[in-house]
Amino acid sequence: MFGLNPLQFIFRLLIGADQPRAVAGGLAIGFFIGLTPGWPLHILLACLLLLILNVNISAAMIAMGLAVSLSWLFDPVINAIGSLFLQDIQALHSFWTWAYNNPVLAWTRFNNTMVMGALISGGISAILIATVGASLLIKYQTSWVAKLKNFKVFKWLQRSILARAYAWLAGGA
Repeated sequence: MFGLNPLQFIFRLLIGADQPRAVAGGLAIGFFIGLTPGWPLHILLACLLLLILNVNISAAMIAMGLAVSLSWLFDPVINAIGSLFLQDIQALHSFWTWAYNNPVLAWTRFNNTMVMGALISGGISAILIATVGASLLIKYQTSWVAKLKNFKVFKWLQRSILARAYAWLAGGA
């Protein structure tokens, strides 16, 4: 039931069923993956991390979709960041020459200003999303989940035919 997976993620997030650090980690890695154009080597490594680490894959998918949808808004800034690191910082030119001649590092496509800018801005954003997101989710789960579960609308939704049908389709009871 992959089509209902985002709905299940949102519902599980609202009731506090998932670990906040796992959700924040999934959001961070997903945003990092979605921000970079194409499939350079560092994105494949991030996908591997997504599978190895204990992160929420649904959160990563939602963050990837959001980052891909909004990345065109950030393209000028990302390109400027990549250009700054690749062209304007003279001290890095010898490193870029060495990296360009290295066959493995060439797979990262680092010499593209968009890829370099996405690598830098995505890395910084991922760190911020992981740390701030985890602390916000922990605060949410400690203060709002119990209150949310007491709302009549929430109780009604849990007992509704739609919730039972979804549980049956998803393989639950």
